[in-house]
Amino acid sequence: MLIKNPLTNLEYMFYGCKTLTNIEELKYVDTTNVTNFSHCFYLCSSLQDISPLKYWNLSNSLDCSYMFALCNSLKSIEPIKYWGDTKCNNYSFMFYGCSSIKDITPIKFLEIEYKFNIEGIFWGCDNIKTKLKLSNWESSLDRYNQMFYDVDKEKEKKKEIKKKFS
Repeated sequence: MLIKNPLTNLEYMFYGCKTLTNIEELKYVDTTNVTNFSHCFYLCSSLQDISPLKYWNLSNSLDCSYMFALCNSLKSIEPIKYWGDTKCNNYSFMFYGCSSIKDITPIKFLEIEYKFNIEGIFWGCDNIKTKLKLSNWESSLDRYNQMFYDVDKEKEKKKEIKKKFS
């Protein structure tokens, strides 16, 4: 049963719900008219699985900034590959501090025709193991600095320690 609602704004909807773990019922929420997802799951530090969100329609979304920021238990961003083309122009810091994410391959499925700001999208995601070729994005982006800032933080720390004791 699809929950139909005149929802247009999910900004800060679950902000700071540190014990939120199960979002299964959210797959029934009609997000067709939602334009703002900013900070929707910000600081939901126990949230590990966002797979129900693959059913969400983000075609009218304009802002996904900080959507999953500081969800440091989040392991997979797989559902975003189902979102397809959106009007979103702000993905800044979307996964900021999501230190459990290892695979960011689904990001390549996002259509980038309209996107212009992905600044810091993976800032502090220091467990990423994926290597992506994003050269085709460059011409469509206005702000993409610090996309992967602090991604190699842990590796650099280990190198520093190794240097000291070698």
